[in-house]
Amino acid sequence: MKLVGDEKLFLIEGVVGADAKRDVAILRVPGLKALALPLFQASRVAVGDGVFALGSPRGLEGSFSQGIVSGIRQIGDTTLFQITAPISPGSSGGPIVEASGSVIEVAVATLQGGQNLNFAISISHIQDLLKTVGQLYPLSRVSKKKDETRKSTLSEIGAPGIEKVTVSIVVCTDALYTWHCNFSVHNGLDVLIAKVRYLVILRDKQGRPVDSREGVLHYGKIRPGLAMCTSNGNGQSDVEHETKKLLGKIDVRILEFGVPE
Repeated sequence: MKLVGDEKLFLIEGVVGADAKRDVAILRVPGLKALALPLFQASRVAVGDGVFALGSPRGLEGSFSQGIVSGIRQIGDTTLFQITAPISPGSSGGPIVEASGSVIEVAVATLQGGQNLNFAISISHIQDLLKTVGQLYPLSRVSKKKDETRKSTLSEIGAPGIEKVTVSIVVCTDALYTWHCNFSVHNGLDVLIAKVRYLVILRDKQGRPVDSREGVLHYGKIRPGLAMCTSNGNGQSDVEHETKKLLGKIDVRILEFGVPE
């Protein structure tokens, strides 16, 4: 571990507190001296509040980005703040502060495939964890201490996000001059999604791409666990009859989507 702008490395002695359910831990680092940021009262955080994310995304240490709290999500007994301040791998564990510099959240996850959908754990959970600080144990024991049967709260919204929005029932019908290709988009997340952007890839009988086009489901929102069909001009893809003769397969991929308030 090191401080921003300093080449000196500090050895992590071990862990004094861990919350596997929320993917956060408290470390002991002897000899490291740095300014301690004050903690904010979590109950005062509201949608629309300005926030700033600090961290080292992709190894770019000391990065500072601005955004707002765009949603407050309650998943079981965990409070997550949805923020627009950009975070990336390397930002996890970094503080999210308000205008005066007090920490209100800790960055934990970003929803892949979403449009700037980032999440942070409420500082209230960190304050609860601080009250349980106890005996020191090595980092190697963290995975062993984790109850493998208990699912992480973040697994519902983190990296698997784009994989949970899927395409099925690709149906193609003949029209006068074109060949309409419709399909169904299923929302496997636990949040409402909208403006799903997709890519249609047309392949020949040898599996080689012969054409592609992007589209967006402009109309309607897809509720958790439900689906929407691209019918009535809502995102359907038209293929010329001459191109149809070459086709062996049609692939439809989800590129990104939005989570409306």
